[in-house]
Parts: sequence; structure tokens; C-alpha cells
Amino acid sequence: MATAAMKGPKTKGPDLKIYGLLAALVVFSVAYAFWPSISQTQAQSSETAELLQALLKENERLRGAQPAPVAAVAAPVTASCNCDSAERAREAAERARESAETDKRALEKENRELLAKVAELKAVATVTANQAAAAAVVPASRSVAGNGDVLPVPSCAHQKLEFLRWQKDENGVVKQCPFIPENYENWQKMPPLCDYISIECLGNGNKRAAHVFGFGGPGLMIGYADVLMWEFVFARHQNLKDMVELGTMTGGTSLYFGMTANVRGGSFDTFDRSDNRASEVKRGWLPNMNYHIQDILTNVLPSDPSTHNKEVVSVLDVGHPVLGLFDNGDKKKETDCYARYMAVGSVLLLHDWEHLDLPKPHWEMTYSYVAETLETLGFQKAYFDFAEHIGSSTRAFIRTGAIQG
Repeated sequence: MATAAMKGPKTKGPDLKIYGLLAALVVFSVAYAFWPSISQTQAQSSETAELLQALLKENERLRGAQPAPVAAVAAPVTASCNCDSAERAREAAERARESAETDKRALEKENRELLAKVAELKAVATVTANQAAAAAVVPASRSVAGNGDVLPVPSCAHQKLEFLRWQKDENGVVKQCPFIPENYENWQKMPPLCDYISIECLGNGNKRAAHVFGFGGPGLMIGYADVLMWEFVFARHQNLKDMVELGTMTGGTSLYFGMTANVRGGSFDTFDRSDNRASEVKRGWLPNMNYHIQDILTNVLPSDPSTHNKEVVSVLDVGHPVLGLFDNGDKKKETDCYARYMAVGSVLLLHDWEHLDLPKPHWEMTYSYVAETLETLGFQKAYFDFAEHIGSSTRAFIRTGAIQG
């Protein structure tokens, strides 16, 4: 019996080992079954943290500083199996993304507004620059419409010309005006209008842009602005039929004045000390045109009428108003000597007047040269504003009274 009693407990040893082994197996199985879930949660948490970091950097770029609300949501995100924390982190990340998008849209709107403001400022600056460059714009002297409105009008007064004949290029060669009609095929652009009509538009062979009857030889020393001025005077003084020119040169101007006198039924007389008329001019010479080869200045004294050329005196002193163009070699002396013979109502035209911003010797006359003589003889300035407006080198004076004193 005793032997049997002692063997009883030993029969239970193997059972406990088996149960222990089974328990360990169960625990391992459970752990092995749940390990992917834990790893996936950790991966999701890491992905969320990376997303938050990217959003924080973008938000910092847009705002210039890291926003506290977004930074705060990063702390609860841990590498643990806490699904609620991960969800809250994802929601916070979404809110941060939406906030960043809102800020981005606001910044883009502000940028568009700034660009629009810059465009507006550029437009204002352009207008201001154009106004500053419009030195050739002068106000009208009065409202033609009579409603009191005075608008700025384009003008050649005080406008600097692009092609000034005394200027030189980088090689020291004198520049020439390229806008003569004979050179049309070589024009690089359309000419500035004030350049083209100016007497200073001087090209190859001393040819100017201006022509009369298509004749523009080297001796035609005028500009289209002068022709405009003459036409203005002709239209203003249609009663003047007889015309006198001192200084024929090649005769282009003579043709123009002679034709005008002929149309009006008057005579035209022109004076020069030698016959330099071009062949084209001679072909166009009219029966009412008289050419005088006379030296009207040598040994002539303004204060001694007995020395004045008798032929000039005879065509000026005709007892009625005439139109005279004094454009010979010495306009001041011609004025001092011969203006006195023009009747009241006559118009005196002086050429090569002080012109725009040009220095001497590119003009020969200014008012101070002849002021004393003209004022003493009763001549008054006429249409100076129009002559300056169109850039003409011609000035007009009307005799309104007899010799004073």
C-alpha cells in the first residue's frame, strides 16, 4: 500500500508541463495574430507625422512663421495603437491643409491686387512721361468753339529737331536729314512732322525736304513751314496783288510768289545781283514776273535815300499796299533801307528768323535787329504765334502807320 501511495503524485508531473506548454503556445499565437495591427498603426502614425511636418513647412512658407495651432496637433501623435489619437491627428492635419489653402488663396489675391496696383502706377508714370515729353504742346490762345474750353494742341514751338545739320555723328561726319523726297526709298521711318517741314531738314547736295511745284533744288532755301506761313498770309491779305522779292537765288520761291500774284492779277518783281535761276524755273517763268539783276546793297546807306536802288524803290513805292519778301544777303540792311517805301497796309515778310532752339549761324534775323526801324516806320508784329506754332522761319509785319517823328 505504501509503495502505491508514493507513486501517486508522480503521475501528475507530465500534465503540468503540458498545460504550461499549451498556455505559452496560446499567448504566442495571440501575440502573433495581433502583431500586424500594431505595426500598421505605427506606420499610419509615422505617415501622419510626416504629413503634418510637410504641412507645417508649407504653412510656415506662406505665413512667414510656424502657426501654433497646427504645431500643437503633432504632440498627441505617437507610435502606439491609439486609433482615436491617429484619427484626431488626421482631422487636425486636414484642418491645417484647409487653413494653408485659405492662406494661399488670400496671398494670391493680395498678389493680384499688388500687380494691378503696379500696372496702374506704370500707366500713370507713362502718362506723366508723355506729358513731360510734350514740350511741343502749347495751349490754344482761345476757344475756337466759343465755349470757353481751352485744349492743348500739338505745336512745333520749342520742339527740338531730331536732325540738326550742325550735329555730327560718332565719326565726326555732319548729320544730314534723310527725309528728302528724292531719298524716299531709303527712309527708315516716317519723318517727325516738325523735322520734315522745317528749313533745317537738309539732305545730300544741300537739298531740303521742302519743294514748290516739285522743284527742290539746292538753292531752294525754305521749309514747308515757310510755305504754310506764306499761304496763311496770302489768305489773310487777299487784297494784296503786287509782290516784291529781294533775293531770287535759284527762283523756286519766285515761282511761288509770281504764280500767286498772277492768279490775283498783280505783278511780281524779284532782285538779285546775278542770274542763278534754275532751268526748271526759267521754263515756268510767267509774263507778270520781272527779274532784275541789281546789286541793291553795295554802297547803299540806310540813312541816305539817294543811295537806295531806284528800281527797288519804284516797285515798292506804288501808292497802294504790297507784299514784300526780304530774303537777300543782309535782311537788316534791306529792312533799314527799303521798308520805308511800303505803303500803310503792306505786309513785310522777313526770312531766316531765329528758329526754335537753333543757334547762329542757322538763323540771320531776330526782332532786336530790326525793332527800332520797324517801330519807327509804324510796322507791327503779325501772326508770330502761328509762325512759332508751325516752326516757320518767316515772320510777318503789317504797316499800320506812317513814319514817326
